[in-house]
Amino acid sequence: MNTYIEWFRHHERLILSILAALVLVFGIHRVLGWIEHRDQLVYDRDKAVLQAQVEKNAEAAKQNAALAQQYSALAQQVLNENTKLEQAITARDTATKKQQTADQALAPSDLATRWTDLAGLPIGAVKPAGDLYTITDAGARRTVIVLERIPELEADLVDKNTELANAQKQVTAAEGRVTGLTGEVDGLHKQIGEADKACKDQVALVKTQARKSKWAWFGRGAIVGAIVWQIISHGGLSK
Repeated sequence: MNTYIEWFRHHERLILSILAALVLVFGIHRVLGWIEHRDQLVYDRDKAVLQAQVEKNAEAAKQNAALAQQYSALAQQVLNENTKLEQAITARDTATKKQQTADQALAPSDLATRWTDLAGLPIGAVKPAGDLYTITDAGARRTVIVLERIPELEADLVDKNTELANAQKQVTAAEGRVTGLTGEVDGLHKQIGEADKACKDQVALVKTQARKSKWAWFGRGAIVGAIVWQIISHGGLSK
């Protein structure tokens, strides 16, 4: 027993140096492991946030695609309805011009009847009298009242056309806004992709630095080992 005690006393500094080196290596390993674990947690957190944003963007893109499809269908429906309206307007214009041409050739009695029908006059309110026509006072007043509507209707038509043109300008501006927002979303997608790449690059850098640090400490350990070896070589392990 005394032999072992004497051996420990004789090699006390060597044993303490070895224990210190072991504690140092263990502590460094634990610290590096903690740093790596911390960096991994940060990366996993950022990756989860990024993935959530990507899923949110994908859902928004899906909704936008559905809205775009609905808009396309609505635009086609409106185009079809406007086409029908334009065709109806053309048909009415053609019929009116044809009727006006026919009115020029109507017999006086037929023209009087046409006048009565258009103005909503009582039967007999207008009568031909050679090259002239006689009309009752009520018929004349009713005719003037009907004719009063023509300037009003023409002005209303101009205003409606202006409103339609303004609405079309708003639609055009809205389409430009949608295009701009689409470009902005695309830019955000690209930004997210670049952020993901930068995050991965940062993690790779941290791991590289950790490995570099480990190798540096390995070198220090090698130096300590060399010193210990010199102590052993010169002092020996026996009494």
